[in-house]
Amino acid sequence: MRGASAASGRGPAASPACLSADPRGQPPAIPGIQPGPGGGAGAGDSGEPARAAAAGEDRKRNRLPDHRRRQDGRGARAGGLGVADGAGRRLPQATGEGGRGVTKLLASVTNDRELELAVEAGVDIIDLKEPRTGALGALPLAQIHNLVARCAGRCPVSATVGDLPAEPLQLAGAIRQTAESGVDYIKVGFFSTHNLTACLQAIAGLGEDCAVVAVLFADLDPPLARLGEFADAGFRGIMLDTAAKGGGGLLTRIELSRLGDFVAQARALGMLNGLAGSLRQEDIPRLVPLAPDYLGFRGALCERSERIARIAPHRLLEVREALTRSRERAGRAAAGG
Repeated sequence: MRGASAASGRGPAASPACLSADPRGQPPAIPGIQPGPGGGAGAGDSGEPARAAAAGEDRKRNRLPDHRRRQDGRGARAGGLGVADGAGRRLPQATGEGGRGVTKLLASVTNDRELELAVEAGVDIIDLKEPRTGALGALPLAQIHNLVARCAGRCPVSATVGDLPAEPLQLAGAIRQTAESGVDYIKVGFFSTHNLTACLQAIAGLGEDCAVVAVLFADLDPPLARLGEFADAGFRGIMLDTAAKGGGGLLTRIELSRLGDFVAQARALGMLNGLAGSLRQEDIPRLVPLAPDYLGFRGALCERSERIARIAPHRLLEVREALTRSRERAGRAAAGG
């Protein structure tokens, strides 16, 4: 397997626009990650979030800012796991209403070994996460910085901010701190509709360079009727996950038809969309025909299918190959073959 690319030669990333001073002052320091869903089960608020500023409304939410867009090609990878084809891979762009993209693979990793396995296997986006501390457990900020530098542009990288409560200043502060690492996408969980409008307003003011992805949870009564509010707040993407792990995967929590509606609505709004939540290899043939932009995996990639265990190279290959086969079948079906 090829060693990690050094970060040298890659100049320090420009500070994202979202790191500019907040007129309300800097938020308080972010406390330790909470292992359980935050925000409580308060009733949903009824207010409409403020529209994003004119520049935000004009943004193309479904792609990276120009100065952080990846090159289309990367150097050929070493033989390593035997599936890399040398072609550059990027997270797909939402295709707009009526369009259907190619479903890509997101793999959640926790350390440099797993990052290298994911790069060599040709995953489409690497997600930095600490599964021991929650559904969206966050790695320490220093480790996120190190892993982004180690990846060195070979693959888009996302990172979670942790299972945080629905407190606008706390969420905005966590996004700012994570953005300093140069990560491409920042995933923020919404565990209830408590304080949702205020949180969306706080995130909407962070600037165009913060490519924020909202994560909703199928087992926590997600606000699927309010996806337009996330688009108005400038979110680049939205995904549906599960908060409880080990109690059944996504397809045991929500009907397949509702997942199809979620994907179609997100696509019509111009947002990247993804499905995750204890997904298994055998779920892939059922989900790919819905044409989500990506499917996210952790447990299915790990030894004994345990999300807190290490990624096993053969499991990563099996999921990658199963996704490739399902995409080919879906393509033939769409073409009438």
